[in-house]
Amino acid sequence: MNRDTSARSEPESFDVAPDRIGEPLAGERLKSAQRSTSKDQGLTILSYLLAGIGLYGGLGWLADRAFHTSFLIAVGLILGAVISMYIIIKRYGSVA
Repeated sequence: MNRDTSARSEPESFDVAPDRIGEPLAGERLKSAQRSTSKDQGLTILSYLLAGIGLYGGLGWLADRAFHTSFLIAVGLILGAVISMYIIIKRYGSVA
């Protein structure tokens, strides 16, 4: 039951796998993945801004309707933008 492991050979190292001939090399794929990640981060940051402004603007609008005022929507929009920017800087500030 002794198996001889010395007969096994290590696989050779290729820049391009034999089944992927014609595809970009690993470095080019990494650059493409980094661009995709940057694009994803940009869209995430944009969604944080829009969601914060929309949420707090909506709360301000509701408060305006409830209290019969006309300034709380502006306060909500500004507060939403400020809170969104704070969250973005807190989360992505060290990435840049």
